[in-house]
This record gives sequence, structure tokens and C-alpha cells, in this order.
Amino acid sequence: MMQSYAVNGVRMDLDTSEAIQGQMAVGNYEPTESGWVRQHLRPGSVFVDVGANFGWFTTLALRRVGSRGHVSAFEPSPVAFATLQRALGSRGNPWGFSRPTRADGLA
Repeated sequence: MMQSYAVNGVRMDLDTSEAIQGQMAVGNYEPTESGWVRQHLRPGSVFVDVGANFGWFTTLALRRVGSRGHVSAFEPSPVAFATLQRALGSRGNPWGFSRPTRADGLA
């Protein structure tokens, strides 16, 4: 069932019956890797999320790099890509986000 959640400060419609989206909804997705991102990214950093999936690390990076930084996301799965694109790709983004790109070049 799709519901709206704030994921790292970004409003996203997630299907919590799917494992990754369920963990994103409660803020508990890949805590070790998330800790690394929180520790190393600073305002003004550049982050490339290859295999962005539903956008956990994309949204986390956006929050960390701020308006002086830049985040690019690439995702080949049409389902995951569409979720991320709905959340970030259809509106202006103050964080310097590049529109999500289908990694297979079909976007």
C-alpha cells in the first residue's frame, strides 16, 4: 500500500510492503553505510548514486551536501526509477539535484 513518508527530509510515496521501501519509511535502511555517508559528506560535496534504487542514499546525500553541493542518481529499474523521479524529478530542487537518469539510457 502506497503511503507518503518523509525520507531524509524529502516527501516520498512508498510501498511499505516492499522490503527496501519499508525500511526507508522507518528510517532504518543500511545503517552502517548511512553512517558513512553522514560522516563523510559535507556541504558542497559531490555525490553520485549509481544504482540509486528507491533513493535512500540520494535523499540522504541531498540533505548532507546542501545547496552548494551536487547529487546525481542513476537507476535502471523502471519501478524504482519512477518512485525516485516522482519525489525529486518533477519539481525544482534547491539542493542541486540532477534529474534521475535511467542507467540503461532510456530516460
